Amino acid sequence: MGDRPKWAKAIRDFVADEVIDEKYNYPMDGSDDEIWDRITGAVLAVLCAEYGHEIEHDQCGIPEYRFCIHCDQRATSLGLS
Repeated sequence: MGDRPKWAKAIRDFVADEVIDEKYNYPMDGSDDEIWDRITGAVLAVLCAEYGHEIEHDQCGIPEYRFCIHCDQRATSLGLS
């Protein structure tokens, strides 16, 4: 993954990983999914705005499916070809 500092990678791992479920008793009934998605999206957007997106192909190799490995958004939705 690009030239991001280790702390930025650690934050991405924290918000994108399931460690939250086990360590912080995240409710498994889905009641907080919407707010967690908003928090995750906001954090990853800040990191990508600062350090840029790193675009890769997914497993099928279709150009329209290229995505940022940090924020998981498709390149097409980011305005990147």
